[in-house]
Amino acid sequence: MNRFYKICADRLLAPMVPVPTPMAPRGGPAHPVLAVLFDIYGTLFISAAGDTGQQTQHPRTGPLLQEVLKDANLHFPAAVSLALAREIQNAHAQKKADGIDFPEIEIDRLWQKVLNTDDLQAARNAAFAHEMTTNPVWPMPGLEKLTEKIEQKKLAAGIVSNAQFYTPLLFEYFSGCAPEASWALPDLVFYSYRHGVAKPSPHLFDLAARALEKRGILPHQTLFVGNDMKKDMAPARAVGFQTVLFAGDARSLRLHASDPCCKNFYPDMVITDLAQLADAL
Repeated sequence: MNRFYKICADRLLAPMVPVPTPMAPRGGPAHPVLAVLFDIYGTLFISAAGDTGQQTQHPRTGPLLQEVLKDANLHFPAAVSLALAREIQNAHAQKKADGIDFPEIEIDRLWQKVLNTDDLQAARNAAFAHEMTTNPVWPMPGLEKLTEKIEQKKLAAGIVSNAQFYTPLLFEYFSGCAPEASWALPDLVFYSYRHGVAKPSPHLFDLAARALEKRGILPHQTLFVGNDMKKDMAPARAVGFQTVLFAGDARSLRLHASDPCCKNFYPDMVITDLAQLADAL
């Protein structure tokens, strides 16, 4: 993690706690588990906005952001959030015109347009600072216990998540290294920005299922853990994964009860704390 990212995270991030939901833990793995895959935002990380790509206003971080930008000699243009939203909308429209139903953008490339610069690192600095302000995150309680159990059990672990370049940097900030350098296997990590496709597209789940097959692991031997019934549970079930709904934070729990893909569908397991999954494993 470079110095600017570290300064941003130190100044703009602060401990958060989950907001309880009315749901209760239930169920358990229906088959022996050889692999566990995770969503990140709202599942492994508390997300103030509820998901990556979402924005919320945090009065605490506004003045701090100005300090960070001043120290780095970095200037945001007027109405920066509106300019960024327009670039995202235009990029999504172009990808949809190319036949991608659920497109994903590379946020640093769009920041180059917002800042009108060819300097990719400057654009990444801006993107990181803006994200830490509009969607600060913090590790979900029980995360350390869960990753320790995964390593202890020698499970094949990975990630299927909507994410951007800064997502692995946040793991590095909180725990000292990216998941694929510790508890996750590099060939089982699928960040949406690297593939140009976002959940709920089945594409990332299909890639994960094929990577697991190469390791001799079948879909029914795999748990997928996420907080969104439409983006996580439905596509995970479609490829045959066992499903674990994380219902531990009201900010990010997405049930989509009226959506056809979520009706009459119950996850194999519901947890309200990551430590509950560690115990089940």
